[in-house]
Amino acid sequence: MVRVAVIVLGVLLSFAANAQSLRLKNYLNPENDRMRFFNEVYLAGAVDALTAYNMAAPVKLFCKDGVVVSPQEAADLISDWAKKQTKNEDDLLVVIPPVLLLKKTYPCR
Repeated sequence: MVRVAVIVLGVLLSFAANAQSLRLKNYLNPENDRMRFFNEVYLAGAVDALTAYNMAAPVKLFCKDGVVVSPQEAADLISDWAKKQTKNEDDLLVVIPPVLLLKKTYPCR
């Protein structure tokens, strides 16, 4: 009986834990300050994951002195990149530009 209760509880809790992806348009134009804060936290987590992956990867995506990329650096790269875009990139996932921009900004030679 306890086993069934644990399984049911696990299934019910997993529905609430679905992750949302963040689109570029929502990142650049948050609805309010609360959403801006959540967007910054989301980007910080994405940058941390990207940095951790890059440190462990046998073939590096980017080679930065000091290895760590700050969330503010990633936010600046995204903002600068978005201002230069001529195409509408609103539906692009916000984690895509940092990957490409870090690779371009800090190439491995």
